[in-house]
Amino acid sequence: MEANEGSRRAEKRVRGIAGKRVLAEHCDKYSRGIQSFIKFFLGNPKRPQDYPLAPTPDELKALYWVERRAESIKQNLSRLREKLQGKAPAEVEFCVSQAEKEIRKNIKMPPFTPVVQIGPHKGQPVSAQTKGDVERSLALAGISRLTFDWDVSHISESPWNSAVVEVLGSRAVEWLRRSTPITDEQACQASAIILRWVHTKSGEIRDATNMGSEAYDQMKKGRTTKAQYERWRKKIRENRCSMAGKVLRGNISLAHICENKDCGSDVEDGPNDSLPVTLSPNWRSGSLTSILHCFDKMVQAQATHHQTIKNNLLVYGRSQRLFKTFTGIRGVPRGLPRDCYEDAWWAKLSPYEQQTISQASTIGLGDIAKNLEKHCLGTTITTGTNAPTGSSTQNNNKRRLGDTSLIGGQGEASQEGPRTTTGETMNVD
Repeated sequence: MEANEGSRRAEKRVRGIAGKRVLAEHCDKYSRGIQSFIKFFLGNPKRPQDYPLAPTPDELKALYWVERRAESIKQNLSRLREKLQGKAPAEVEFCVSQAEKEIRKNIKMPPFTPVVQIGPHKGQPVSAQTKGDVERSLALAGISRLTFDWDVSHISESPWNSAVVEVLGSRAVEWLRRSTPITDEQACQASAIILRWVHTKSGEIRDATNMGSEAYDQMKKGRTTKAQYERWRKKIRENRCSMAGKVLRGNISLAHICENKDCGSDVEDGPNDSLPVTLSPNWRSGSLTSILHCFDKMVQAQATHHQTIKNNLLVYGRSQRLFKTFTGIRGVPRGLPRDCYEDAWWAKLSPYEQQTISQASTIGLGDIAKNLEKHCLGTTITTGTNAPTGSSTQNNNKRRLGDTSLIGGQGEASQEGPRTTTGETMNVD
């Protein structure tokens, strides 16, 4: 049953990879450049409430100004020809050509109202010439002021959004190419990147309108912090995999362990706006924890660029360490080598749970941990067992994550699920 489920998930994952569109991530340099370009012409808003309102019905009708103006010119020329009936054909054509020249001379560009700048522009500066070119292109496309039709259910089906995206996409690529080499394949993605950004931003604007300013700001802060922690965990995992490939190149099993995101620690906010807190799982053996921490120390020691050192202080900085205690097998990664699991935690499982969690044999993590500790610290700190670092503190000051009834010692712990225990302070994950 479990094998069939794993095969089904693998097939679904492969199909997802095969059918996925190749689109630049929203956080890479190219996408951020396009987003910065758009925000500049939207006035550099700081909050969703600061974004310009959706176009009015009259502004939507102005999209078709070329057709309406062409129809008006045709009607005026037809009336002129009616007045010149009976005249010689050459005289009629001369008068009509003179009228066309007069119309071309006196014709005016459609009006365009630029937005008021709310905040400072971040990123590559936009010159006055580029600003004028974009505004003229928008005016010729019938856009009287730059905004998006935020309220439509399908962003790409709005004629207004299509016109704005077409202009901004081409102009953004032209602007970015002055400072960054951009391939034709990347240039073709500009419109899709803008539509993705508009779709995300329209949802934020609706949430801010429905929830109110304060409630939305609080929710947004929580989402941003959570996303930041997820990026940090991903960065730490990638650094560990890279270091494992350099130090222990032939150990495929250890590389697989480092690549497993469930083997890393969780991160939560620290008290009083301090550094975040790391939540180390109690099922993880001390040998595996020591190996991961040694990889972290190696990564930080190799940093030479000042910006890399600064980023490492953010990614690896922690105010304290807590233990995230699992009393059952729920949430514990399956199929890892036996010495990845702490002996005391493993002994509390039933034989069936032990068989369900893993049937893989050990791979000598204890010896690997001791060698890495000698290499990184000059001494060994890991014992011969799979006890987690600081396990003696796990029975003190227990609290349940997300369960306020257990804070202060009230209530009883359930049979499964995570809870945290105060441990030692460490500046690594």
